[in-house]
Amino acid sequence: MLRINSKHAIKLGGITVLLIPHSQKHVYRFRVNMQWLYFTVIFLFSFCILSAITLFWYNKTEMQKKNRENEMSVWNNHKWIILNEETKIDRQIKYFTNYGNNLYYQIWDKPYDDTVGDVESAGMDSQKFLKFMQPLDNVLEFIIVREENYKNLPLGWPIEQGTITSEFGDRISPFGFTTDFHTGTDFANAIGTPIKATADGEIIFAGGSNTGYGNYVKILHAHGFITLYGHLSKILVQEKQYIKRGDVVALLGRSGSATGPHVHYEVRQAETDSNNSSYELFLNPLPFFKEKWN
Repeated sequence: MLRINSKHAIKLGGITVLLIPHSQKHVYRFRVNMQWLYFTVIFLFSFCILSAITLFWYNKTEMQKKNRENEMSVWNNHKWIILNEETKIDRQIKYFTNYGNNLYYQIWDKPYDDTVGDVESAGMDSQKFLKFMQPLDNVLEFIIVREENYKNLPLGWPIEQGTITSEFGDRISPFGFTTDFHTGTDFANAIGTPIKATADGEIIFAGGSNTGYGNYVKILHAHGFITLYGHLSKILVQEKQYIKRGDVVALLGRSGSATGPHVHYEVRQAETDSNNSSYELFLNPLPFFKEKWN
C-alpha cells in the first residue's frame, strides 16, 4: 500500500512516500525533496519541448531538401520552355549573321569589311537584291513570332524585390505540424508593395473569395498559361481587362489564410481531359524564375 504524507511535505518541504507490505509489519519510508522534484519535472518538460522542436526542424529540413531535389527534377523536365526558345533564337541570329555576310559577298563580290558601298555605284542588279532579300524577310518574321511567344511566357518574379518564404511542393504547414502541398511560391515584402503581371494577358478574375487566397487576381496568357496572385491588400484591375508584362495589377497584403504579408504566386496550365472537361494543372514556377524581366 502507498501513502503520501502531505503533512510532512508541508512541514519538511518535501513528500514522504510510505510503502507498507501486506505480509510484513515493517514500513518503508522514502522522503522526496520538493526542490529536486520541481527540478526533475522542469527538466523533463524542457527535454520534451526541445525534442519536439528538434524533431520539427529536422523534418522541415528534410522536407526542404526533398522539395529542392524535386524542384531540380522538375527544372530538368521543364527547362525546355525557356532554353529551347533561347537556343532557337540564337540559332536564327547566327543564321541571320551568316546570311548577311553571304548577301554582302554575293552583291559586292568581296567579304564584308564594315564598309557599306553605294548600291548603284556597285552596279548591283535590283532583281538579284530582291532574290536574296526574300529569305531575310522570313528570318525577320520568325524573330517577330519568337518575340511574341517570349512576351507571353510568365517569366520572373511578381515583385521587384522580396524574400521567398515558401516554395512549390510538399511542405510543413505554417498552420500546424502536418504536411501539405503548396501549389505556388510565396514572396514576402511590406504591405502595399506593387505586384506586377509576369506576362501579357487578360484578367479573368479580380476579387475576393472565401478560400485561402483571400483577395486575388487571375490572368490568362497565350498558350493556356494562367498566373494567380493571392493574399492581396488592394486590387487595381478589372475582369476582361488586357494588361502587359510589368503592369501593376495589385498591392501586396495578407488577406485570406496568411501568417504574414506576402503574395502567393501560381503558374498553371489550362488543359482538357478526354471528356472535354477543362481543368488547370499546377506548374512549378521555378523554371520561369530563371530570367527576370524587371
